[in-house]
Amino acid sequence: MTLPDNVECAPEQSTRRPTDIGIALREVLVKSLASNRLTSGVFSCVTLLNTQPEDVSVCVLPDVGPQMDVSINIQHKLLEAYCWENDIPVLRVDSGDKLSAILKSTATNNNASELSDTSCVLVQNPVSSSKEDVLVNKFYNDVMASDIYPRPIIQLPV
Repeated sequence: MTLPDNVECAPEQSTRRPTDIGIALREVLVKSLASNRLTSGVFSCVTLLNTQPEDVSVCVLPDVGPQMDVSINIQHKLLEAYCWENDIPVLRVDSGDKLSAILKSTATNNNASELSDTSCVLVQNPVSSSKEDVLVNKFYNDVMASDIYPRPIIQLPV
């Protein structure tokens, strides 16, 4: 079966706004924090990746930019390489401050102290996928896993 020439194959691609993925990622982060499926901080993330890499659905790294410490850039490169080897999607966001603000604004007293380091955030697999989880995975498969360079940086809403 073939499609007629005048039918678009992916209309959702053209109507999706760039901010939609940022909003969806924010919701994924908020929901995973509420259900204790979020790990933050380099040491905690490396520990989880070393023991249970199959349980991680996405790794979120803030963009460090050229003015940041070289050691943070090296840590991010090593985390990206490990995630790549274990088929874990890596998404870059525009600001560590926005990422921290989103997580701290929704944190409860129980998990607020664990969010002091947001230089790396891992989201574990959900029990059932929400529409935001599906959108983030679709974005990764369509854009990040393609041969588009440089990789887009997701703009998180404030």
